[in-house]
Amino acid sequence: MGLSRRGYAALCFRVSFFTVTVLMWTRGTGRRIVERHLTRKRKSGSVDAAFHERASCNVSDLLKTLDLRSNLQFIHIPKTGGTTIEDLFQGMNMSVGRFGVTYEVYPLRGCSKWHIPPLVSVKNSFTFVRDPYERLQSEFYWGHHSFEDSQSYPKNDTGFYQWAEYILKRAKFERTIRDCHMIPQHNFAKHAAMIFPMRCMEQVQIYFIQRMKELHGISHETVHSNKVEYNANSTPPSALLSSLHEFYADDYRLYRMYF
Repeated sequence: MGLSRRGYAALCFRVSFFTVTVLMWTRGTGRRIVERHLTRKRKSGSVDAAFHERASCNVSDLLKTLDLRSNLQFIHIPKTGGTTIEDLFQGMNMSVGRFGVTYEVYPLRGCSKWHIPPLVSVKNSFTFVRDPYERLQSEFYWGHHSFEDSQSYPKNDTGFYQWAEYILKRAKFERTIRDCHMIPQHNFAKHAAMIFPMRCMEQVQIYFIQRMKELHGISHETVHSNKVEYNANSTPPSALLSSLHEFYADDYRLYRMYF
């Protein structure tokens, strides 16, 4: 039985209305429901229950869940203090990060293996995350020793702002640029068993030094500090901040509590 023109128009209206409703639910209500669900799970202890402790750097109880005697893995997110942790463990006769990546990584060419995100979740692992703006700032000043594109800009606030706009545009299309240093942090962190703010680096080092002495009698007294050696003296352009938040949107959404 065929539809009349009026019936056909009514059907089209209902389909269109349903489609728009689904899209609005997916983008709005659905997202809020998922976020409320995750909040409940966090409070119940099944998803990142102790993020408050991590944010305040009370890390000892959390770190006890990692087994230092069974293939401990460190997921190195570039410019979050990874070299400090790798050198610390190397000094205690343990190989992690660039000295001992055993997990499978994404098939990306042109990057150091330890700078490539894991392909799947990595058991008994930990990582650090950092505010994307600070991470990008660190990348610029550190890059003045290694990359021509940084050296092309003056080593000051203005040079950083100009370079940041340039590099964020390139990173949208060149994922492996600068040895994979521009890849958003969530691509790494989502596969880690434990996530810590970079500002808790010293507390994490102290725990590992004490624990390795208890387990293996290894003494290691050096704790490295990751202090920022540069401070912006001007306000970043709003256009740059918009580009930064767009490119690292998931980092801000998932890990803002740590920054």
